[in-house]
Amino acid sequence: SKFISDRESRRSLTNSHLEKKKCDEYIPGTTSLGMSVFNLSNAIMGSGILGLAFALANTGILLFLLLLVSVTLLSIYSIYLLLVCSKETGCMVYEKLGEQVFGTPGKMIVFGSTSLQNVGAMLSYLFIVKNELPSALKYLIGEEESFSEWYVDERFLVVTVTFLIILPLCLLKNLGYLGYTSGFSLSCMVFFLIVVIYKKFQIPCGVSVLNATSPSLSNSSAHEHMCKPKYVIFNSKTVYALPTIAFAFVCHPSVLPIYSELKE
Repeated sequence: SKFISDRESRRSLTNSHLEKKKCDEYIPGTTSLGMSVFNLSNAIMGSGILGLAFALANTGILLFLLLLVSVTLLSIYSIYLLLVCSKETGCMVYEKLGEQVFGTPGKMIVFGSTSLQNVGAMLSYLFIVKNELPSALKYLIGEEESFSEWYVDERFLVVTVTFLIILPLCLLKNLGYLGYTSGFSLSCMVFFLIVVIYKKFQIPCGVSVLNATSPSLSNSSAHEHMCKPKYVIFNSKTVYALPTIAFAFVCHPSVLPIYSELKE
């Protein structure tokens, strides 16, 4: 019938259009599945897990779980769409994928968003290095917090980490080599998790802490306010919980590079 012929003609035009828009031929990678799993796991968790406690403290148990599950499902679905688009167009580079789907504006938007996200993530990592590494070094060498030699200076440590650790890792051509550093990073995260769980049972909640903003509160009421878990919390910091949780699951800039490096 005429309807069937029109549908087949539209399908053939669509297929021919997609064939013309195909990117360069896909070249299989050389990275094993295990290394790719390490890289992707490190990209998913990363420093974002450090902010989950803040999100939980300002949303409550139920609201936090709701946001956590919602962001997880959205991340899974968006990654699925990303891989489907890359397979349909044959593009394994974000800028080319954006250009194939949305034209030149899509290419510019993808370039700007990925650059902004990567710069923001790098700044967050360096901020953590700046705040935590000096105290860790002082503790390891047995010095007090007032210790102020040049080799524990925040600026010196940030520059040193940038040029001696981050820059060499950025110059690697194959993502497979990052699997070793990703495995080490995951081991540190597991160690961090074990220490937090262990210390939770060793350090009691602050009974003697008094809310400085409300001097009329007694010690018992302050203890109940701080140490009793709540299911739903709404305050001025609750609005920051969603971007904090979303940042903890951001791994999209790493998905296509890791996927393209996989062995067949």
